[in-house]
Amino acid sequence: GEELEKAHIPAFILQPIVENAIKFGLYGNTGKVNIRIELGIRDKMLHILLENPYDPSLQPPRGTGYGLEGISRRLHLLYARTDLLEIKKTDNIFSTIVKIPQ
Repeated sequence: GEELEKAHIPAFILQPIVENAIKFGLYGNTGKVNIRIELGIRDKMLHILLENPYDPSLQPPRGTGYGLEGISRRLHLLYARTDLLEIKKTDNIFSTIVKIPQ
């Protein structure tokens, strides 16, 4: 809806999360890979969910190390909150949930 269209996302918050999902989703996978992105507004917060497949027995090569830790630090600096990034691993699905106050 209109509320979602007017939602604000700080610069460069989403890009590393999508890159992370692609890196982990593709690593060790030769078949088709589905990465799901879902957006919604609840309680004056933009909720961004990214889901990608992952194999807990495989670890992709280390990147720059910025990734999700850097996103967590940025969110804390921007909003003085530590509850805006959540990570879940279930049944070979890696989920990243970001909440952006609106």
